[in-house]
Amino acid sequence: MRLGLLLCGQLSAMASAANDFACEREIQKQCWTERAGPNDKTPNRTDEQACIECAEQNKADLQKVCTTESQVKQFCKSTKPVIGGYDVVQYFSLEPHDLGVLGSPEFAQNFTSPDVDGSLRFKHEFWFANEQNRAKFAADPWKYAPKNGGF
Repeated sequence: MRLGLLLCGQLSAMASAANDFACEREIQKQCWTERAGPNDKTPNRTDEQACIECAEQNKADLQKVCTTESQVKQFCKSTKPVIGGYDVVQYFSLEPHDLGVLGSPEFAQNFTSPDVDGSLRFKHEFWFANEQNRAKFAADPWKYAPKNGGF
């Protein structure tokens, strides 16, 4: 009986994590530019405010996978990955008309780059689609990191 309750609890937690991940992926697809921070459309907004506003505008799509409003708010407050969470390693294997591949916070890699004086200052978080891509990046981040601020 106790084992059954324990397994039921574990399955419930796994289902909840899968639901959270699906919700995060959908917000990321719909609102990744807003999560990057203020832009021409939202110059006086924080990235969190812009993300929440975008989620509200895309509520119909998000309700398919997001079961609570707190999931959206938690995601909009979370760390903003470089280039909206797209896998920078995967870009090197895309065909000309392929779309980018969204990474996952499950396969995140932190990277600190130097300031002009050489001191390590700028912290970045990259997301990858799988462990193999994360490991490739970790082995040689400058091969994959966007150059010139991504421009």
